[in-house]
Amino acid sequence: KTDLELRLEYINDEWQDRLSQQKENPLAAAMTAYIQEDYTACGKALAQVDEGSLEGENKELYTALQDKIKEPLYTSAFTTGYNAYREAQNLSGDSRTEKLTLALEQLTLAAEYSDAGTEQRTDALYFLARTYYLQEDWAQAMTSFDEYFEEYTGSTSRQQYQDAVKFSDRAKERAQG
Repeated sequence: KTDLELRLEYINDEWQDRLSQQKENPLAAAMTAYIQEDYTACGKALAQVDEGSLEGENKELYTALQDKIKEPLYTSAFTTGYNAYREAQNLSGDSRTEKLTLALEQLTLAAEYSDAGTEQRTDALYFLARTYYLQEDWAQAMTSFDEYFEEYTGSTSRQQYQDAVKFSDRAKERAQG
């Protein structure tokens, strides 16, 4: 019994050391999240990694993780953010604020994990701008609409572009007056 208790204590100590190392090493935390198929947590952990300080296998691991989570992270973040944006339109008070906060977080992540000049990126930027608009954060809405216009390639719907122009103009008017 004593031998088993000692082994259990040793294993527990080893596990605690590993958890501690993960907290100190975002790349290890990212790898653990990836293995658990938690792409959002993986993306957040990778965002904390100082890419410039990586060398050799660590740099390769970082690049491989970025490549592997890009598509599933975009899809998950965009879907969650878009749904929160849509739900917020029909809510008020704290519920609306919570949904808008979630939408901003997830749509920002979707924009980060999509390639510049792609339909995915312009969709993420469009709904990010619309979320700021719903939040009545006119300055951020204008900034996000400007990013949308810079990256617009004509691949997204014409109606979306026309709506972006309309809402961008309204945000500018409201910011001024």
